[in-house]
Amino acid sequence: MSWHFDENDEEFEDELNKLSPTAFETILTAAKKPNVFHAVWPISYTGNSLRMQRRKRAEYKIAAQDTKLVTFFFKKDKVLKILEPNDNDSENQIADLDFESILSNLKALFNDKTLSIQSRNRLQLIFQFINLRKMGYKTMNASRIVAKSIGKGKYQVELIVWTKNFLKNKTIPTSEHVKDVNENTARIWLNKLGWFFQIGKKNIYYDEHEYPNVIAYRENFLLEMEALEKLMPKLMDEDITVIIKPQLNPNKKKHILVMHDESVFYANDGKKTYWGPKDHAPLNKKGNGLSLHISDFLTEIDSHLKFEDEETCVIMKPVEKAIPIFEQKYPDSIGVFAFDNATSHAAYAPNALIAHHMNLNPGGKKKFKDGFKSDGEIQSMHLSDGRPKGIKLVLEERGLWKKGLKRICSECKIHLPTKNDCCAVRILSLQLDFAAQKPLIQEIIEDRGHKVIFYPKFHCGLNFIEQFWGAAKQFTRNNCDYTFKGLEKMVPDALNSVPLIQIRKYARRSWRFMDAYKKGLKLYMQLKNINLTDVFQIM
Repeated sequence: MSWHFDENDEEFEDELNKLSPTAFETILTAAKKPNVFHAVWPISYTGNSLRMQRRKRAEYKIAAQDTKLVTFFFKKDKVLKILEPNDNDSENQIADLDFESILSNLKALFNDKTLSIQSRNRLQLIFQFINLRKMGYKTMNASRIVAKSIGKGKYQVELIVWTKNFLKNKTIPTSEHVKDVNENTARIWLNKLGWFFQIGKKNIYYDEHEYPNVIAYRENFLLEMEALEKLMPKLMDEDITVIIKPQLNPNKKKHILVMHDESVFYANDGKKTYWGPKDHAPLNKKGNGLSLHISDFLTEIDSHLKFEDEETCVIMKPVEKAIPIFEQKYPDSIGVFAFDNATSHAAYAPNALIAHHMNLNPGGKKKFKDGFKSDGEIQSMHLSDGRPKGIKLVLEERGLWKKGLKRICSECKIHLPTKNDCCAVRILSLQLDFAAQKPLIQEIIEDRGHKVIFYPKFHCGLNFIEQFWGAAKQFTRNNCDYTFKGLEKMVPDALNSVPLIQIRKYARRSWRFMDAYKKGLKLYMQLKNINLTDVFQIM
């Protein structure tokens, strides 16, 4: 490769010879200083040069030809006509009006209490606008003043449209916006009311155990149980296998406490724990599976309420089986049948005297049994043609009807009455025959000469059969084969697996709970945070 010099090369060589020998060293030294600006060029081309950007915009413009704008696919808002100051049609149309009559009509309409807040505000703006027109202001000036008085600008035109609509149709335009509660607002208010969005899982259950009405019922229940306990046989404290007979007066009979409860046994309710390799789980069936609804009666004297030669009753009705068995096992004794406060146990007979079930006037399909007046006279609840008399006629025959009395008031609808004469239902429900109406199960048992008592709500610890269910279910879990046929065979064995001595321990524990409630030890246990066994030792 050879190099050919020309005239330009000679000139360049002359200029290069004129440079100082140290010029290159000076340039290199200056370039190494930290404050020297170095141009940073991209390592590779990114396709983002100005020329490329212009080319892309041109391509987009060509591609967008003959296409519709995005706003075409959305609903357009109604555009109000913009009135100019020289809009003589609108000016003349409003100038020829009788302002006094319009203002009087607006005042009358403003007194309508059914108007919404939005309509009332618009009516107030129209009133101010007409009042300014009456004072001599032009249409645009009057609307501008009213709009500025509320800090708005667009109302200047809308106000004139509202006024024209009112003058033409005597109505105020309503907004298309529907008043609603935002989801965030609803969430905030729910939190303020004590409701929170959460995942449904097993957690501590807070009930109405300490509600005033529950406490009042519990106190009455304990007093009643204290009176009945004196008539019942007791277990000896030192040896629960020994039963102490009660000391009875000649006119008193022995009472036997009979606990009742119901429970559900599931076919797939097996053991939840197991021994196995790490990260390995057995393939159990999903869900609880088929179930058996068990109803049983239990005593601390002889365990299950059954004959000696039969199995424990799985489904038992008091009239059909429980009472005959009790009367044969405990002759010359009175049974105290204890039930929880389930709604099924509080059900009334079809012909029960319930004021809420009666119409105000004669008629209706429901039939009622005869009642009685305050003097003891029998009163039929039906007319001669068989129709129910109704609350009004029943009260008239008793001299309790008041003119203008409602059938039921708002307080009685939610079962929170504040007066005794607020409505017809309240007055009739307080009469002796209606107030003495008992649940069906109580009527059936008491008609056979026995007694019924209902446990207070949220006090399952007072019923020792609850602990019996726990022991029986533990047996079924340990022997679960995850089949319904296996469950049917297993349940009778599970009910018989709990020995009498264990049932008596459960019963004694429930009696101690009652004694603790009577002595007011709940507060002591909360403050000291001690075990219940320690409390019993203190007692």
